Amino acid sequence: VDILVEQFRPGVMTRLQLDFDSLKTIHPKLIYCSISGYGQHGIRNQVVGHDLNYQAWAGLLALACEHEGRRIVPALIADIAGGAHAAVINILLALRRREQTGQGCYLDVAMTDGLFPFMLSALANWTAGNPIPGAGNDLLTGASPRYQLYRTMDGQHLAAAPLGEHSWQR
Repeated sequence: VDILVEQFRPGVMTRLQLDFDSLKTIHPKLIYCSISGYGQHGIRNQVVGHDLNYQAWAGLLALACEHEGRRIVPALIADIAGGAHAAVINILLALRRREQTGQGCYLDVAMTDGLFPFMLSALANWTAGNPIPGAGNDLLTGASPRYQLYRTMDGQHLAAAPLGEHSWQR
């Protein structure tokens, strides 16, 4: 294995003795990637969350609003995720290829193509013959009290995403 990607809560891989420090002694060239909601360190590292919570914590939801009956996504998603991130990934891959072959290459990054990963849930529903999820009509778009924004008494909002039964009961 050249690359290990894990998405457990911080500390789980250490408990399983599959953390980076344990594995690097066996495989010093291992690339180890930990993905978590709030990072491996800090006061929120053990907090369970979902996409809605991460958007709220980052402040992205504060930008979302409806204007004259139209919705505009409050971030430059195509520029950043579809363009800049896709370009960085492909440039790094091209550098690696150049190390191996000695040849350069041409990269064609289409920002629109880079947006399709954000459509995976909708496309999966459509492919299965289900309606395409829209605002307020799907589990992850506000149709469930388990994935919702709630106004608090002080006029702020709380992003709640207790999707699992354990979290919902708590």
